[in-house]
Amino acid sequence: MGEKSQTDDIVVFEEVTYDDSHSPIDIKCKHDDSEGELIELTLDELVPYDLDPRKSVNPMYEEIKVSIRERGLDNPPNVTRRSNTDPWMIADGGNTRLRILKELAKEYRKLVRLATDVEEQKILEERVNSFYRIRCRSKQWRGEINAIAGHVIENELRGDMLFIEKALTVSQLKRRFENDVRHTDTFSQYPFLGLKTPLQPDEELSLRQLAVLLKAVGWNLHPGTLTRFMHAADELVSVIPTALWAGAGHQLVTNIRKLGRVYLDFVRARSDVSESESHPSIATTDYYPLFEALWAESLNVNDAEKIDFLAVRRHMEQRLSECFELPTDYIRLEIDALISGVATGNTCEKRSQNPATPKGISEADTVSNDVNNADCAKRPIAVQNVEPAIINSDSELAQSDDALCGAVMDMASEWQIAHLIQHTSAPEYALGIAMSAPEKAFKRDETVGFVWLKLFMLCQPWSTELDQIIRLAFGNDAVLSHIIPASYRQLELHPDRRSVVQSLRQLEDQAITYHLNTDG
Repeated sequence: MGEKSQTDDIVVFEEVTYDDSHSPIDIKCKHDDSEGELIELTLDELVPYDLDPRKSVNPMYEEIKVSIRERGLDNPPNVTRRSNTDPWMIADGGNTRLRILKELAKEYRKLVRLATDVEEQKILEERVNSFYRIRCRSKQWRGEINAIAGHVIENELRGDMLFIEKALTVSQLKRRFENDVRHTDTFSQYPFLGLKTPLQPDEELSLRQLAVLLKAVGWNLHPGTLTRFMHAADELVSVIPTALWAGAGHQLVTNIRKLGRVYLDFVRARSDVSESESHPSIATTDYYPLFEALWAESLNVNDAEKIDFLAVRRHMEQRLSECFELPTDYIRLEIDALISGVATGNTCEKRSQNPATPKGISEADTVSNDVNNADCAKRPIAVQNVEPAIINSDSELAQSDDALCGAVMDMASEWQIAHLIQHTSAPEYALGIAMSAPEKAFKRDETVGFVWLKLFMLCQPWSTELDQIIRLAFGNDAVLSHIIPASYRQLELHPDRRSVVQSLRQLEDQAITYHLNTDG
């Protein structure tokens, strides 16, 4: 079911008093239902709240049903109605209990029909009546926003809601708040926002303003949590519905956003390069639609109850390879460098230009752009741990560490470069081993040079001296963006060497799993 929130995703519920003198959002009741009056309603007179934020079955459904069967309702449910002519409905949580009462009433009616003993029928009819007639506590109608907020709060307190249910509720409440704040007749209900005039038709509430409004109705959410909720509701629910409705939440959305920003940087940089090179058809100053389409496609084709991020990466890199006519392994190496905190080539140059933040990427998520080209490669990009945890314990992590180190050593030995591997306790070398540059530069057409480069990146993906080491390994005029394609062309000329690529890809997959499960 829904996964619990992280530390900065804690939902805090505040006591809300609906007395007119205290309610932050003052909505007068338009009919004369008394507040707190006990009334008796039948199941035919009571309906569930039609905008209930919970769409999935309450995970505590069976436990609640057993409790109601044995003891009845512990407390009268709160009920309300929009007007005197509308039916009574559940006011703030309790839709699950109402559904259970209807099931139990139906179940015992069937037993009454099957019973042959008069006394037994009488007892069963009393049971039916205990479920059918309900003592309720009336509440004055305070508007749709307060009703929705009341339901989400009660649902959370009584049983976990899915992340996507909360996200969709936040999105719905945002639209309703904005509708109120745009109209003069309802704008006066929100003086605490500090707005001097109603919102214009094209204006939206900021996340901080939304947080203030949600707090006013009793739902206290951090702006960072709201960012993830809005991204899930506006961008992801149509792309990865299976994963979200299966219970994925905070961690998945965080990982998708972080990994997506890395690919966005790559597309931004390559789009500008294409303008001056041989692919003018894909050059565009509005690079975001290209990224958005490819990223949504890569996520959607891999949508499952548990998303395989390695498969997402392979699909995205294959599509980028087709768009930019670059080898997939060159793209992967540059993406790995960005993930690890190393800006290379065009991505480094583009980050210095302080581009506008595109839709779906919040200012809080972007990296400071006040860097120049001279020191860009020395500053790590704040993008780490972009994929969900795969290793579940320290012992598994240690085993993964040993296995990966062993695989690296085996391949290095096979290519007679094991002497370049050294053990180290420096924190930036997550595997505890480092690959040094060769005594003599490799020739550009040597497969061993390509193997060395890939192993180097696996051992120390946080290196900020990449450009310098590339020159030591391949000559003073060597550039990473030229070395990788040249290496692949050589491998294509020698079919017997293509197995090297497959072996290195398997090692890379192990390394991705390992590095994304350590703190770096």
